[in-house]
Amino acid sequence: LPERAALIHAKRFRPWAEGLRKTAPATLEIVLRVAVLGISVYSVARARRMSWNGCVARLANGLDLYWRGTRGG
Repeated sequence: LPERAALIHAKRFRPWAEGLRKTAPATLEIVLRVAVLGISVYSVARARRMSWNGCVARLANGLDLYWRGTRGG
């Protein structure tokens, strides 16, 4: 990784991902599948056997935690 990308990864992404992995692993999985892999919310919700609204709520929560720089939640 370029130095700046590695720094961002170390300071923001990694603590966020590790926090979610401990406190809300389903939320982490949803965010990564939708935001990183580009899988549709509908497909992720169906695979997890949850409602579309519930999946979107977890996605929004996970992205909000990332944006605010908060660990887990």
